[in-house]
Formats: sequence, C-alpha cells, structure tokens
Amino acid sequence: MRTWAVLLVLIDAMAGDPKVTVLSEGKAWLENLVMEPSSDSLFMSELKMGIVWRVRGYANGTYSEMPWLDATSNLTRVLGLTKDVAVPNVFYGVGEYHAQNVVYRASTLVPNNFTIIATLPSSTLGNGFGCHYASGKLYTASEGNFKPKTGSVYEIDPNTGQVTTITTALWAADGLWIDQDLHLLYVGELFTSAVSVWNISGKSAIYIGKLQGFDSTLDDFTLGLNGSIIVGCNWIGDHLMSFNSELTNHTISPSVLVKSGLVHPTSARWGESTHAGAPFPTTAIFVTEGRARDFALKTKNDRLLRIDF
Repeated sequence: MRTWAVLLVLIDAMAGDPKVTVLSEGKAWLENLVMEPSSDSLFMSELKMGIVWRVRGYANGTYSEMPWLDATSNLTRVLGLTKDVAVPNVFYGVGEYHAQNVVYRASTLVPNNFTIIATLPSSTLGNGFGCHYASGKLYTASEGNFKPKTGSVYEIDPNTGQVTTITTALWAADGLWIDQDLHLLYVGELFTSAVSVWNISGKSAIYIGKLQGFDSTLDDFTLGLNGSIIVGCNWIGDHLMSFNSELTNHTISPSVLVKSGLVHPTSARWGESTHAGAPFPTTAIFVTEGRARDFALKTKNDRLLRIDF
C-alpha cells in the first residue's frame, strides 16, 4: 500500500519552511543513514572518521547516540547504508577497509560485529546504496574520480559476493534509491544532477531513461512510496528539493522543499515508525550534513537533522 502519496503532494504544496530539529552534531561529514524501526533507531555513517553511529529515540522526545562500528573496526571510510526487510537484525554498508573498497554486513544487535561480503574494483568506492527487496540484491553507485564517464553502478549478490557492473559511464554517480513496487533503480549524478533509471525486475538491469534539466548538485535522495516524487539534497544549494520521477517528461523543474536551516545536506530518509510517539515518524524526513568542501579536512561541525512537516 502506497501510503505516502497524499503526504508528499501536501508537502510539495506547503508554503514556508517546516520545523528543523538537531538530533546530533559535532560530526566530520555525515554521509548516509538507514532506519531501524524495530528498535526506534537509525544508523548513520560518519565518512571522515570511519564510524557508523547508532541514534536511538525515546517516547519522551529525547535521543541518544553511540558509536556502533568504531575505530577498532578498521573501516577508514564509511558511506552508503541500507537494509533488506527480509533479513532481520542486519544492515549493509559500503566503505574502505584495509585500503580495499568493500561491501559489508553488520549486526544491529551487537556493536562492531560485521563481515566483509564483497570487494569492489580498486578505483570504486561505493557511495549511494540500496537493496532490492524482491531479489535481495544490493546496488551501489560510485563517484569514480569525479570526471565525466568514470561514475559507475554495481549490483552485488550478498549471498555469493558476486559483483556485476551495470554501467561505468556516469559523472560522479552518487545518490541511489529503489522503487520497490515498480522495481526501478534511480541513480543520480552529483555534478549534472541527471537521474538515470533502470528496470531491475529481471535477471539483468535494463536502462530505461534519464531525468535531467535542472541546475543543482544533487546528492543522495529518497523516493515517495507512490513512486512519483523524489526528495533530494542540493548539496551546494543548502536545501532539500522535490521533483516528479515519472519518465513521461524527461526534463524536470524541481521545487524547493526546505530552503533554510540546512548546510550541505548529503542524505535524506523518511522515518519508518508509525506507533504513537514514534521518534522517527513517517511524517518527518531525517537529513545528514557534510559541509567541509576540502575533502581532506576532518571538521567536526556536521549534524543529523529531523524535519517535521
């Protein structure tokens, strides 16, 4: 059941900015996050420090955090996170481990408990990351060396570790999201902000088109359950934007969804909890920031934000 369609349409039509609340701060480039509604938690990656944090919410409106995969894990960079709803107590991630670009599986119950399940090509550090629930396959996008035709997309079988190349022809492939109902894989390019779309319902991914025509630096994004609206992070523009994901009109005109209170947003995810007093409700978007434009810096001024509509 696609319950967010009406919500997204209402949000897109709202005037002014919604409420922005800081849940965590003092981090060095937060890159991505994944929800864990069964424990009222989310996990978020601090790219520069190689740490995955667990943030837990409580019914009284407070939140706590703890390093979940810390420095002892030897993950030197951590980026995309995702989960398979059919595999409980687990999340998946991409990052760098002993100078190799890897895909790993981690426990949501025990800190620093993870297993490397696949290795990506040496020039490919995974970034955007998602799971196709129907097949259990994982998909990751890599920015490559930030030059045209070096961005890539890969499919990973978490059971065998097999890595299959989908494309190596994008420019700084970054954001990635999967429409689970229509079996569509969306991958954004950071510098062109074009969004390429593949059908992944069969044995191999089939390219079906591209959304393009807007001027922004599209970082990671999320898709409404109705499959028609994308909410994405404009990294340089310091705001969230939304646009129609349907390929009937390939040239799109995004609208600004949240225009203030953000600094270099990197990832956006809807909450997934529906119970009363849920700390990560479906009516809120949770956003990470990565504000140091000098990638060598480990400036600890980035935040996790809750945005209520």
